[in-house]
Amino acid sequence: MHCYKRIIGRKDSTEVIHELQEIIRHKDEIDTLKMDFTECSFISPASIGLICSVLKLLQKTEELNSIDIIESRYDINSYMSRMNLFSELGIDRVERFRRHNPNGRFIPLTKVESEENFRIIQDIMDMIEANFALSRELFLCLDWCFNEIVDNIEVHASSPIDGYVIGQNYQHRLEITIIDCGISIPSRMRESEEYEFLSDEETLEYAIQQGVSSAIGQGNGLYYSSRFIENNQGRMIIHSNRARMRVEGGESYSEILDLNWPGTVVHLEINKNSSVDPEYIFEESIPIDIQDRLDGFELW
Repeated sequence: MHCYKRIIGRKDSTEVIHELQEIIRHKDEIDTLKMDFTECSFISPASIGLICSVLKLLQKTEELNSIDIIESRYDINSYMSRMNLFSELGIDRVERFRRHNPNGRFIPLTKVESEENFRIIQDIMDMIEANFALSRELFLCLDWCFNEIVDNIEVHASSPIDGYVIGQNYQHRLEITIIDCGISIPSRMRESEEYEFLSDEETLEYAIQQGVSSAIGQGNGLYYSSRFIENNQGRMIIHSNRARMRVEGGESYSEILDLNWPGTVVHLEINKNSSVDPEYIFEESIPIDIQDRLDGFELW
């Protein structure tokens, strides 16, 4: 089966996942894929991560023979190359730009694998710390949350492509996206008798509640991340199976969409113009792992 897909380059992760649905649905039948970026005038890091993840999933099938990329404007092509899209897909491209140290400015596509996870968390925290004022409590909270979320890919998701992290600093916000194509949050939670009758959107509602997300192997990483984003007036979007959870404007809600993501996407947008109150995140008690680090006992 030949598949032609035009990529418009939406900013919103939901729109990009919608653009990729034909590939996701027919991944075991596609033998040749042509992706056309000629009408793409903007591409976000989340878009690059989602596209890479789906194409890596496609490359795992036995049917695929070739992927052909029809390139867009120079700046779009350069950005995709700088963010490591082509190299991750094994596509040769001549880079007509000079690479600089991304530290603190952006996180190129980085594969989640055990020997790299410490560096991934360090890159995330370096970008946040360079662009957002953090108390030690908040730094350790976010460091712990990202450790929990990234570790879940390695330990629990059983993703055939492992997973990817990508991020970018903008003038007023920081964007970080963590992606896998493994066992979804709904599927993982329904393995427990306590949650076996929950719908996809209900599992995402439970997943960001305190103490509940331990059922999917993420401790309270999603819970404290959502609390941070609520107080920060930022945005958090989780896609898993057919459900989407949005934390935005101090509120959270989930819904079923007419699309599917085979795994989990956690997308965070940190508002650089809004401070965060640690008491709002931790309420009455700081998690013992974080408290031990505040007291000087390094756990990792």
